[in-house]
Amino acid sequence: MTAKIYNTGREKGRYGEKNIHCNMTLKRNQPKSLWNQNARITVESIARDLGVSASTVSFVMSGQAKKRRVSEKTQERVLDYAEKIGYIPNQLAQGLKYQRTNIISLLLGNLEYSWADITAKGVHSVFDPAGFQTVISVHYWNRQREQKLLKSILKQRYEGIICQPILEARSDYEIILRHAVPLVMIDILPEMLDVNYVAWDSKPAVIGLMEYLLQNRRKRIVFVGFPVMTLNTIARLEAYKEVMTGGGLPVNTRWLDYMGLKRNLFDNKDFSWFEWIMKQKDRPDAFLCLNDYTALVVIQIMKKLGIRIPDDVAVTGMGNLPITHEFASNLTTLVEPIEEIGRVSAEVITSLIEHPESGPIHKLIKSNELKIRGTT
Repeated sequence: MTAKIYNTGREKGRYGEKNIHCNMTLKRNQPKSLWNQNARITVESIARDLGVSASTVSFVMSGQAKKRRVSEKTQERVLDYAEKIGYIPNQLAQGLKYQRTNIISLLLGNLEYSWADITAKGVHSVFDPAGFQTVISVHYWNRQREQKLLKSILKQRYEGIICQPILEARSDYEIILRHAVPLVMIDILPEMLDVNYVAWDSKPAVIGLMEYLLQNRRKRIVFVGFPVMTLNTIARLEAYKEVMTGGGLPVNTRWLDYMGLKRNLFDNKDFSWFEWIMKQKDRPDAFLCLNDYTALVVIQIMKKLGIRIPDDVAVTGMGNLPITHEFASNLTTLVEPIEEIGRVSAEVITSLIEHPESGPIHKLIKSNELKIRGTT
């Protein structure tokens, strides 16, 4: 059956106007578009074309072939044919059938200064070969935002969560555990030691850094950081205090206001404190910073005050993030095993998914490497 469309009118051409008449015939039974054709490719049609059962195709496409004892030859035939015809499995349908989504949440505090990128690289090195997908979310250290993200994760039936924890959110994590969703924390909350966690064993590394500073005749060392009192922060502070008190040296700690510094680096109470203390007769000769970000803040403030680094004061960080390698910062810092933390976190959560009874799993990653650069 056909339908005819007539169009008449005038068209202005190179030599003036002329009459035009268009007669276009449309066939109602034209072939469907390529997209519609692909939409009709199903597990059943692939099975029919290859002469195997639909369940065999389903096992192969869902990653269940080895478990279901499908031969490698058949797996290869199915995968090659599926790729040839452009078949993409319906993941939602597979999730409903096998009660698996193969999606893991990587829930981070922020995406600044490459820490998240390096962590994700480690995570993906495990998840990609295992067939897991990662959804990266950011809570920006805001508990209300994190609560919404956690509820969404539960509703969408993610397989597990790797999380940078918020100190005040213990009850939120307990809800996750009551739903039997595998949870691995990157860092440790003091009141949740029975939860799975992976973290840097930073205390020995900080002791080594302190000894280096003392060997270089730095005696008036101030510990500077943000008051996020996870066990990792506490371990770094304890290492500083132990070395200082062991050497009969004064302990001096300064906790900074993150939001105040973000609003205006040079107009806040912390800047005023640095300005004051660097005018004292017994002013600091070194700042031991909790992490690289803190160290970069201190370096900017020292430059603003006209304090020479390292001649007047040394500055050290912890992390060895890429930004610290640049000439502008040239920061002496400890190497945090960030990529390995991501990799081990992924290995732990994979183990918990396959063997839920295996927790709690605690992993402390050692790394005592010190990068000595221009700030000391």
